Amino acid sequence: FYMLDSDWRLVFVNDVACNYIRKTRTELLGQNVWEALPNEKERFFQTFEDVKTSKVPHSMINLHEVAGEKFWLEISVYPTRENGITVLFRDITSIKKVEEANLALQDRYEAVVNNTNQIVYEWDLTSDAISFNDVFYRLTGYPKSPQIATGTFCFSCIHPDDAELLKEKLNSTLAAPHKPFVLDYRFRINNGRYRHMHTKGVLNVANDGTPLRVLGTIEDITDRVSLTEQLIKQKVNIQRKISEASIN
Repeated sequence: FYMLDSDWRLVFVNDVACNYIRKTRTELLGQNVWEALPNEKERFFQTFEDVKTSKVPHSMINLHEVAGEKFWLEISVYPTRENGITVLFRDITSIKKVEEANLALQDRYEAVVNNTNQIVYEWDLTSDAISFNDVFYRLTGYPKSPQIATGTFCFSCIHPDDAELLKEKLNSTLAAPHKPFVLDYRFRINNGRYRHMHTKGVLNVANDGTPLRVLGTIEDITDRVSLTEQLIKQKVNIQRKISEASIN
């Protein structure tokens, strides 16, 4: 950190500040800060002036470059009794790199999730809210809405003939947490028609066994089911014709 008097003169500079500024304490003490650090005046003068006159501290995060080296600093500016200011700063470059890496990873994750043909979901069992990727809304035609993205609404869309069996399978899943489950059922989409869905997921629980969330994927297998039914009908017809030919 360093301290400035009412005339912007550097009256104290610690070793860390000297290291970042790339100047010795002898070169800095007694100097006008804007002459010692001319590249910083445009960026910080108004902020420093506001703190000095208002007596209200201010914090900010800035990217700095000294001698070709770039680093992020968290800067806190405080007023002093002598109408000067004290400037404290902390190097947060490593933190920013982690944040940037996490953002890049999140961007890649969202790109993969939203470009797949499968619905990806996370069902919070404590609030009943479900987080879907865009595929859910694209396949079902439902609008993005907190009322739509709930377990209660989604269960209301299950075909009546499948609802009881689905509940039984979910109850058995509760008895075996962390074990992947597979479910097939018919789901009513926005146009009133039913689509065949194939769900894979896993239940996460707290240390005391309380169910927390379900993570999984949903695949629309309507075309596959339709094709299978056609093949079965075709096979039955062939067998019937063979039987009729044998009799004749």
